[in-house]
Amino acid sequence: SRPPQVASSVLAKTRGVVQEEEWRDVVLYMYAPEDAALLLSRLAQKAAALAADSPPRGGGGGAAGGGARPRRSAPRSRRESDGGAAARRAGRPLPYKALLQVLLDFQLDGHRQFLEHFVVLFRSLDTAGRGVLDEDAFRMLVRAIAPAKSEGAVEELLLATDPHDHKRFTFSDCVVALSQDLVALLAAPSL
Repeated sequence: SRPPQVASSVLAKTRGVVQEEEWRDVVLYMYAPEDAALLLSRLAQKAAALAADSPPRGGGGGAAGGGARPRRSAPRSRRESDGGAAARRAGRPLPYKALLQVLLDFQLDGHRQFLEHFVVLFRSLDTAGRGVLDEDAFRMLVRAIAPAKSEGAVEELLLATDPHDHKRFTFSDCVVALSQDLVALLAAPSL
């Protein structure tokens, strides 16, 4: 399905490192600006932590070279302020696995926040603590999440969520059935 060069490039990238310019581009493309800013900060922290844990690259240093360093620091700082930012960004690679972990943790945190109110409501109606609601509890959940929903709309939702009339609704069933209402509820100015 993929050309061999693309497949080998993808394989190499997923087994290696992703340069900062690359992971920045991915995040800025895939996330809303407010989420991207937070995520880029987390990724930069991860890259810095990994860099601090790894031994320095390249030789040099030592006591003998100490006298020349102060004279070199001023031109280096000017270089960085004149465009060295791109070089600094390129210098903060992340192992692909670390990048993926930060992205997945960010997504999980977002899902937890999104579902926080819903989880409380669901648990209050799941009196047996089994992660399953009966039809009456499902109706109460719908009313709590979308009080303006008509009785006909609730019936349609019941049929769509429980087409075989088992009268059992799992947490996942409820999330899927009410996801649009949850988004509207969270977007409401009163919350």
